[in-house]
Amino acid sequence: MIFPYEPDDTFIIHGTRYSCIRQTDALCVFEPKDPADGNTRTLSRTEISFLRRSNNWRYIPGPRTKERMCATASRGTKALQSAHPDDRASAIFAYMECMNLKTFHDARAVTLTKESLEENWPRIVGAFRANEEIRNVGDGPTRGGSSLPPQRKSHAPETLLKLYRKLRKNKYDPSVFLPRYRVRKGEGRRFCQETEGFISENIRAYATLEQDTKSSVARQTRNALLEENNRRAELGQRPLQVPSERTIERRIDFLDPFEVAVYRDGIDQARMDFGVSSGGLDLLFDSAPRRGVGSRERS
Repeated sequence: MIFPYEPDDTFIIHGTRYSCIRQTDALCVFEPKDPADGNTRTLSRTEISFLRRSNNWRYIPGPRTKERMCATASRGTKALQSAHPDDRASAIFAYMECMNLKTFHDARAVTLTKESLEENWPRIVGAFRANEEIRNVGDGPTRGGSSLPPQRKSHAPETLLKLYRKLRKNKYDPSVFLPRYRVRKGEGRRFCQETEGFISENIRAYATLEQDTKSSVARQTRNALLEENNRRAELGQRPLQVPSERTIERRIDFLDPFEVAVYRDGIDQARMDFGVSSGGLDLLFDSAPRRGVGSRERS
């Protein structure tokens, strides 16, 4: 995907201010802001990538570009920041692929059908890989705040089409590609960070003076999640996944028993309940006479 420039963007090339008046996948045409600075300049994308690595290029985004960048950054930022690094990298990669397809679709070079994507697939993948190579060496516009692994394979045409439709349906929010939960080896089912935090905060009610039962706390936690999802639905936010009461009870089982006893019965009673009595030292005395070291037996 080629990063689109706006007419009000400013480019300082070798000390001269320019604006981009025309751009394609292969080149850009720059016109001086001041007519006295000379004629227009035509630079290929390769020449621009080399200029970016030097001190002879400076890009100043205009108002429209800043507005577009802020709107893009505000969508799904919190969810992406709190996501697992592997999930975040996969979501950003899928988002970049979809935006690359959007560029071709906006230019009317392809239609959103499997046949059209398969016919133009070499061009689509070629443009995406060329842009990713620039991004990963650090001289191109980054999205998501980090470089993407260059060895990651592109999605198939049919899969990319489904991803693009899903992204467009969710107003181009990249967080839509994040999984609802993770499964880690040896730990069982894990939900997203917001759901995990909500569960952890509510199951603390088990370690209180009220001494509620596990089933009662699990039921209250699940009902609180349902109420939170109703509030999110009114605000148009993404709902949290609601686990079963048995899952919440298993989370309660992972609480520290000593800490629960401290909250319920007090520190003194908890120490008595969890303390290990040694029973004192058992000293055994032999009735046989003892001789000192080096002493001789008298005859």
